[in-house]
Amino acid sequence: MSSSSRAGRLSRPESWITTAQLAQRLAGGDSFIRTKDGVVKGLALRLDMNEAAPEVIVVGKGRRIEASARLFVDSGVSVATYLKRAVDAWEYVGLYRGTSYRTDAETIRRHRGKRKDEVAGILFTEKSGGERGFGP
Repeated sequence: MSSSSRAGRLSRPESWITTAQLAQRLAGGDSFIRTKDGVVKGLALRLDMNEAAPEVIVVGKGRRIEASARLFVDSGVSVATYLKRAVDAWEYVGLYRGTSYRTDAETIRRHRGKRKDEVAGILFTEKSGGERGFGP
């Protein structure tokens, strides 16, 4: 193995997965709340959009994403959660479940971070036990 190959591998842990692998594990989709047939399958979060992820997730305006946030909390399911670490690199961080979705102005102001676009609400999650094998 060349030194450049080793260096490239050292900077990217083997446990990280590609975007294509993420789509396979979380039933496809392009939203950060991945759903299929009305069931939340997982979370794929970008830290540039959600600085306090995965515990605090900023939800932008849009009928589909707002409905998905409510569905996640209402369903009570724990889902595989991934954070984007680099281009085409996602890290599994565990199972999380939605605990509340708040749309009041004070909560949005307090948790919106650097987001400049319109924010519909803030989704709060917590880590849950019982790993189901969706990780690395």
